[in-house]
Amino acid sequence: MVGAFESSNTRRRAFTLLELLVVLTLVALIAAIAAPRLAGTFSQSRMETAIAQVVTFDRQVRSIALKQNRDTTLNFDLASDRLTASWERAEMEVSAKLPTSVHIESVVSRRDRQRSRGRAEIRAYGDGTTDGYAVQLVIGQRRQWLFFAGLTGQVTRLESTRETEAILDAIR
Repeated sequence: MVGAFESSNTRRRAFTLLELLVVLTLVALIAAIAAPRLAGTFSQSRMETAIAQVVTFDRQVRSIALKQNRDTTLNFDLASDRLTASWERAEMEVSAKLPTSVHIESVVSRRDRQRSRGRAEIRAYGDGTTDGYAVQLVIGQRRQWLFFAGLTGQVTRLESTRETEAILDAIR
């Protein structure tokens, strides 16, 4: 017998509380597994963007210095993660700001030892060369050294400070 307000044709089907809790638990479990992978992908993407910015900055400054036949200085502001270079009489400036959460940890040049605070300066010459130098970028626990060859501007990625110092010692 069917109830007074219910007919056999209009019976509604619904999820039980237990079924909803099981689905929500599965969604939370999948999210917990996927979140670290996505976070790693995002930080890797930011690091790659920062590397591209530093490399492009170096190439732009070298190119302009050569075209203008004027010396300048590549300025690395370690506090604000900003890169700048300017030419006095040319009224020109090149600058870049690294992506959020990527920081310039240190700059080491052929002439100077490690600079990990304040501002580091690398000389760029009117012939398109620079002093050899290395920049360490950091995002979270990931660290990446970039070594810039002074004569050619070729960039080499290095994993450790020891490798970077060995190359700089070899060219000193």
